[in-house]
Amino acid sequence: MKTTVVLTVVTSILYSAMLYAGAAQDYQIVDKGAHHRRLEKTTARTHPDGTMTTEKEGYIELASGMHYKGQRRLDRKPGRD
Repeated sequence: MKTTVVLTVVTSILYSAMLYAGAAQDYQIVDKGAHHRRLEKTTARTHPDGTMTTEKEGYIELASGMHYKGQRRLDRKPGRD
């Protein structure tokens, strides 16, 4: 039982790292909060009839205290409480 849990956790972490590494190249952070960040990318598509459209794709990452180290917020601007 413990081995299964450990393997599941390790697999999840490795899969997340692979997704994050690929996503970091294409996606841009468009919103960031204490416990989330939203990433988006815009893709241009050419259709068979020659018309072009743009499509937005995105996702939200969630984690408790994502942008904190200890009690300190990492993206804090000086002079702002």
